[in-house]
This record gives sequence, structure tokens and C-alpha cells, in this order.
Amino acid sequence: MIIKTDFLESYLKDESNYLGKANSVYIPENEDELQEIISHCFNSDLHFTMRGAGTGLTAGSTPDKDVLISLEKLNKIKKIDTENERITIEPCVTLEQLDTYLKEYEYFYPPNPTESKSSLGGNVATNASGSRSFKYGPTRNFVTKLKVILPNGEVLKLERGKNIAKNGKLTFNTENNTQISIDVKNIFNTNVKNASGYYLTENMDAIDLFIGSEGTLGVFSEIELKILKRPQHIIGLIVWFNNFDKLYDFFSIINSKINKYSEVQPRIIEFYNTTSLNFLRATFPQIPETANYAIWIEEEYNKEDEDKLLENYFNIISEFSNIPDETWTAMSEEEHKKFATFRHSLPEKTTELVRQLGHTKLSIDVAVPMPLLKEYYLKVEEVFKGLEMPSCIYGHISSAHLHCDMFYSNAQEKVLADKIYSKVISIGLDLGGVVSAEHGIGKIKRQFFYQMYDEETINYMKSIKSTFDTKNLLGNNNLFY
Repeated sequence: MIIKTDFLESYLKDESNYLGKANSVYIPENEDELQEIISHCFNSDLHFTMRGAGTGLTAGSTPDKDVLISLEKLNKIKKIDTENERITIEPCVTLEQLDTYLKEYEYFYPPNPTESKSSLGGNVATNASGSRSFKYGPTRNFVTKLKVILPNGEVLKLERGKNIAKNGKLTFNTENNTQISIDVKNIFNTNVKNASGYYLTENMDAIDLFIGSEGTLGVFSEIELKILKRPQHIIGLIVWFNNFDKLYDFFSIINSKINKYSEVQPRIIEFYNTTSLNFLRATFPQIPETANYAIWIEEEYNKEDEDKLLENYFNIISEFSNIPDETWTAMSEEEHKKFATFRHSLPEKTTELVRQLGHTKLSIDVAVPMPLLKEYYLKVEEVFKGLEMPSCIYGHISSAHLHCDMFYSNAQEKVLADKIYSKVISIGLDLGGVVSAEHGIGKIKRQFFYQMYDEETINYMKSIKSTFDTKNLLGNNNLFY
């Protein structure tokens, strides 16, 4: 293993630019070393925080004291089982690495978080989702097995479907035959896209408690994922609008037709507001001058349906867009690569503000009930109006989940950004939404997590953590104060 005690700063930040502190960084080179380090921390009463690729936005992988354990060396793909559509990986395999590997077998991993360099361990820890979640759902839907090292060094193996809560109880058995039992209360809001706290629902699967637990209950050392055959044909469209009402009417049409009788069945519907497009214009000067908003769509299809599908889409586009002839279309692999560049350019541009110009990113990650999405957006747009610091609103409109990002560079801007952050989250909560739909709570969103849940529910979740982490050493100050 590698132990670092100096030059630690690169390990003390994630993409939020939140600066943590630690006395040392441990870098295990295999699972045995990882278990040894965790046992050492537990026996020495050292607080320890886990880090994967460091692409998080809530300081969840940023340590507050003592030890940081980096999983960067645990990045191997262990085996693929195409017959059963499963792949087994170590936790620091990245989405990009996995996708490249699966292409050789003509398979793909459906969840599609925006950051392609994020680790799968981090994705599981936050139950990350992305553009394709509209059709396929979040990470949780594709995790079939987990090997978890608990904070005391014992190992827990979890397989979907093997351990279901009964009569309000869940019981876990470690490899050392230690039995751990918890009471299960129905506290998790499943009516909206949600990554805010522990997944605790009636008749839940034991594996789901750890998915989205943000590195506070245990450490993933091995992950098995469900994979699917790569679709043969995909159409991509970027549709431009100068009017939000027209865009929303268009979205409502294609969103409402997701059923077996529908004419169009997109797997992706993504939204970009005016300031998002302004970030992209330098890289994509061909964006229409009159475009204030955009919708990006993808759909899988059979070749014999291609002409009819295109006709259906362009009929709908012509009805709602004032510049339908400017619509971008992707059918070939090369064209889809250009669309992928478009999609990833926005986070890359905003990351430049953080890394090169020293800005700090505040990313609002609220989701609301779908019937209230338009009301939520218009209220947020009004709050952001006239903001002088860089900002953008974009993302997963099909899940009623938009990213609202601000980038401040000084103390005065921070005060303003914090006020706006709090106001927007309050708007979302007042509409029945959640604090985080996919990024998690980490350290940055704790005050709003406490706003979302009452004291009794917070204490209940704390009791779950204490059951697995008896010394409260793992993921110090993630989720809870």
C-alpha cells in the first residue's frame, strides 16, 4: 500500500472545491490491503473517509479529520458474464472505462451520469443517475451484488432478492457470522427522484440500504452490475426554442406518450436554459442565434421504423419550435459522438471555472413532483434572473430534476450564492420535492437535509448508522452533524 503524509491537497477537494483536512492518505492496492486499513482505523479510533474518482459535488469524499482512503488502485474489471448479463468490477472503475470495455462485447451499462470519469463505487454510494434514467432508472436498478467492508473490518455480502425486510425488520449476517438487525420504517420518498438519506421502505431489499448511503455505512470492495445488449440504432435530436412555454408544451407531449401505444418513446429528454447555451456557444458557434432553450432527445429504434419515427418527431417539433429547420439530428456513430461532446461540454466548461479560475461551485440538485415542475422552474428562473456570477440551469427534465449551478469567486458572491441556494431548495421543498435527486447530501447540503426531515427521522437514520458504525468513524460529517 501507499501512505502519504504530505502533498495531500489534491486529495482534499472534490469538484465542489470544498477543502477538507487529513493527516494521511492511504492508497490500498488490493482488497486485502483495503480491509487491513479499515480494521487499523477502527482499532485505532481514527476517523476515515473514502474517495473514489473525486468527481462528487457535495464534499462527500472530502475528509474532515484523520485519514482519507483513496480507492484509485482498485480499478479492475474482474469478469463479465454475458449469458446472465452481469459484470463484476472493483469500486474505482470509471464509467468511461466500463463503457469502453463493454463496447467490445456489444453491451452497455444503462445509467448514464454526466461525469464519465466518475467511479462506479461513487455512483453506487450516491445512487447516481443521468440522462438515460428516464427510461432505465438510477444506479440502484442495476446493482445486483455488493461486497461491503463494514467500519470494523468485517465483510458483508449482499445479493439482490436474497434478503427482504419482513415485519419491519432486516437482519444481516457478516462472513464472521456476526448478526446485525435494524428496524425498518417507511421514511424514503419514492414519489420523486430521490438521493436524500438512507433508502428505508417497507419490504425493502437489504442491498438498497447501502446504495445511496454516501460512504457512511460501509465500503464497497466489489460490485456486480446488470448490463444490457447495446441497441443497434439510436436517433438523437437537439431541438431549439426561443420561448419556454413552447418548449414545455413540446416536452409535455413527448413525456406523456411514454407507453406501449406511443408514437415516440425517448430514452433521454434533457433541458438547457439560456445561460447553459451561452456556456456552450464558444465551442458550438452553430447554435442558432435565436435559440434561448434546448431539448436533447434520444430514442432506440428498429431500422424498419426509422422513417416513421423521424416523421413523428418532426411533426411534433414543427408544431412547437419556431425554428424547426435548425434541429440537429444524429443517426450515425460520428454524429452521436458530436452530441456526446455537446452534452459533456457544459460540465467541462463549468469545471474550468472551478479548477482553473478558482471559483467554487454550488450545485442545486432538487427534484419535485412532475405536475409542479413548470411552477418550480419559473420560480427558480426568477430567482436567478440578473445574477452577475456565472450560473446555469439544465438537466433531467424528464425526471422533474434540474441542475441549478452557481459559481462564486469571492466572499461577497458566496453570501449571495448561499442565499439563493437556500431559497431555491426551500422552493423545492415547499412543492413536495427533495434536497437531492442524485448528488447526495455529503457535507455541503446537511443543513437542508435537516430542513427536509424532522428531528425524529434524522435520529432514526443516525441510529441506523450507529448500528453498522459503532464508533462513528466512517464518513465523518457526511449526512449528519
